[in-house]
Amino acid sequence: MSNTTAPAPTLISAASWTAYGAANLDDAPRTAGDAMAASRLDWTATLRPLVTHVPRGEFGLTVKVPVPGHFAVVRDDDAAPLAVVGNRYQIVQNAEVFGAVDPLVQSGRLSITAAGEYKGGRRIWLLCEINGANAEISDGDKVQRYLLLTNTHDGSGAVRGVLTDIRPACGNQIRSMLAKAGREGQRGLSIRHTSSAQEQLAAFTSALEAAGEDFRSCVQRYRDLARAGVSQGRATDYFARLAMPAGVEDPQDMSRNQRTRADNLVSELLTNYRSAPGASPGSAWGCYQAATYHVDHQRGANKSAEARAEAGLNGSGAKLRERAFQLAVAMADGSTVYMDAPEADASGVDSSQVGRALLDDLLS
Repeated sequence: MSNTTAPAPTLISAASWTAYGAANLDDAPRTAGDAMAASRLDWTATLRPLVTHVPRGEFGLTVKVPVPGHFAVVRDDDAAPLAVVGNRYQIVQNAEVFGAVDPLVQSGRLSITAAGEYKGGRRIWLLCEINGANAEISDGDKVQRYLLLTNTHDGSGAVRGVLTDIRPACGNQIRSMLAKAGREGQRGLSIRHTSSAQEQLAAFTSALEAAGEDFRSCVQRYRDLARAGVSQGRATDYFARLAMPAGVEDPQDMSRNQRTRADNLVSELLTNYRSAPGASPGSAWGCYQAATYHVDHQRGANKSAEARAEAGLNGSGAKLRERAFQLAVAMADGSTVYMDAPEADASGVDSSQVGRALLDDLLS
């Protein structure tokens, strides 16, 4: 079984990415340029000098004064300003991001399936299916590998590439590592908007070529989780540990509100474990998928699709999914002992009562 310190797959929601600003490209474009045009991302941005208006005289007159060391990023198609950036910032155009995958699209290795923009074009993204990269984890439970590329035009982040294993049975996505490229030490492909960005993008294709071994490794880890049998009580213990607030190690340190939220989360996860789409109860894989279903389809339901996608890729949702994976691995390989908690079964036991009982046990 894989070591628990290994980089963990996490999840992002395909639905949340394609719910806004998206063009679903059912007929896979033959070139990246075709995909860019179909998704209306065939626009460019320009750095323009930044000025401020300073009052002069007694009659309300103003003069334009340049702001040194800063520029405005402006869309060329509609002249909309996107951001103010420093003098080291270099624009990575949409065409350059799409162009990074074009050789693989034309060779048949990738198919661009969806792309879009949000925040007025400040963020753009494209989702590519990696053809032939699919596997069955257990009977009828399959995963398909995708590549998600994101770029920003507001100085808020780098060009990023993430390999994503989609589980069609429930719409969950499992993020894994892309072979290192761009900045050393970054998870996946991460390229800052500096003068070397274009050069680093050129290294992207070779990095993706090395990703096949990573996919095989991930599939083996998923299968290990699927083979690891889990009792209902151990599953409940897993969910209770996952529901502990981040940074809290001793249950005695939980506030009343934290205990209430944890109790509600345990109840929801138990329901997912038994009956969510693609549920696989009785295994560590099933525990993990119950948690990923919560993050992809339930967590932050009152927030915008945009906010949920951001949290799922880079924020608190991503951290929760990674923790869920590490806990599942620890349970499967025996590196952490999980007790048999009070069980909730199909006989009508209220899962919220089980959650409260387990939390009380942990607190006692």
